[in-house]
Amino acid sequence: QAVLEEASVNDAGLGQLEFILPRVLSRYYAGEAGGKCDYGDEVSDASTCRTAGLTMGKNSTTNERRQDRPSGCYVFAQAGSASYFNSHVTGSLHEGSTPLCKAPAPVFRYSDLEAIADFFSLDLLKNILKPLVVATLKRVGISARAAERLSNATLHVSGAQLDHFKHVLPQLLRRGHPVCSDIDMLASAFSLDYITDMMRPFSIAMLSTLGLRQVPSATSRAADFQ
Repeated sequence: QAVLEEASVNDAGLGQLEFILPRVLSRYYAGEAGGKCDYGDEVSDASTCRTAGLTMGKNSTTNERRQDRPSGCYVFAQAGSASYFNSHVTGSLHEGSTPLCKAPAPVFRYSDLEAIADFFSLDLLKNILKPLVVATLKRVGISARAAERLSNATLHVSGAQLDHFKHVLPQLLRRGHPVCSDIDMLASAFSLDYITDMMRPFSIAMLSTLGLRQVPSATSRAADFQ
């Protein structure tokens, strides 16, 4: 936060920032094509579906009750100016549809983070992405020592790894917690050891939430992360 407050702004990037902020703060996002929203992110009524559709550039909402279409709110990936709200209890996944969802926190696309870095004239990897990743991982309970290792590591992604990073990072920020594939990607991006620097502190954090406050002596090496 201090870096942002002290940064000089780039007026040329203001228009792009004004364009993306309403969508980011609305918390609506398009899920994976042919899939469904993350658990808890489902849009459950037609009125909210209409709002979600407007955020995504859809001008109208069609209400329906069909077993052969996805339940909840969705759009067709290829074309159309409408969103759809299907009140059928189960529905069916449809490869031509994309679910519209609402996350518990602001939803960023990778391009949004690039625009923010440009507006504040900051380095995208160093000043935006790495602090966001570290803050997210600290919220799930990794120790201060493990967080410090991440903070001191150099974030470096390029080529195919960069493409993968652009896809995974928005999902990580939206969920607020990593899955195993995220941890593998982050270990590679930060040039850290997957087991020692990532899986071990995450496992300790998970056990801590279940009430295990001390690591048994048989695993004393993991105590370094406490």
